[in-house]
Amino acid sequence: MKKILKCLPILFLFQSLVVCGQSTKLNGVYAGVEIMPSAMGGMSRNDVVILFRPNGTYNDDLRKQGWQTRVSGRYTVSGRTVSLRTPGDNRAITYTLDKDGNMNGGSFNLVRQPTDSSVPKGSYEFSSAGGSGGGAGSTAVGSFSNKGFYFDGQGNFSNNSQTSVIVSGSNVGGGNSHKSSGGGTYKISNGVLTLTFANGTTETHSFFCRPGYTPIMAVIDGDIYFVKNRRR
Repeated sequence: MKKILKCLPILFLFQSLVVCGQSTKLNGVYAGVEIMPSAMGGMSRNDVVILFRPNGTYNDDLRKQGWQTRVSGRYTVSGRTVSLRTPGDNRAITYTLDKDGNMNGGSFNLVRQPTDSSVPKGSYEFSSAGGSGGGAGSTAVGSFSNKGFYFDGQGNFSNNSQTSVIVSGSNVGGGNSHKSSGGGTYKISNGVLTLTFANGTTETHSFFCRPGYTPIMAVIDGDIYFVKNRRR
């Protein structure tokens, strides 16, 4: 009994060090969809995607080249509170860690996306809408985007996208739209998705996914895609 009691302080010290290490460092991508009122009426989405590094830096823009090393600012963790600060801004953005290791942003959650070297089979779809203006006597501009990827799980893919801009007002109206599609082969390594099209051109995208969860969601270039189960 005396030997057990002597070991207890060491055990408690070890546990506290482990907890401390986990509570002050984050590593990986966290992603969530924030729903907000739209200037065009209705609701719009804001995809919040943050790459945290153990050295205390983070990147909240995975669309830009060099996203692996790009630094948006620094973060600190105190207890369950994660605080993000950007250079020149004294205000901190805060999130709360939950028991599952995800984060709560108040009106939305950030879910950790592990770096995995696989792309689950399925149709990945992303859609968004936004706008500006629309007041009395003013011109309103709305933008709409739909993007999709299909991965067959065997190294082949197809993709399609459509973007539209609509302009409306008392003395003006119109807009434009653009569609594109293609296909080829893909490979994934350490969060980098490489697409090789049938004409030989290649593209690289950041890619993070939770293959073991339902529904499957994936972060591609900072946009959050959801998988629709569809047989082909």
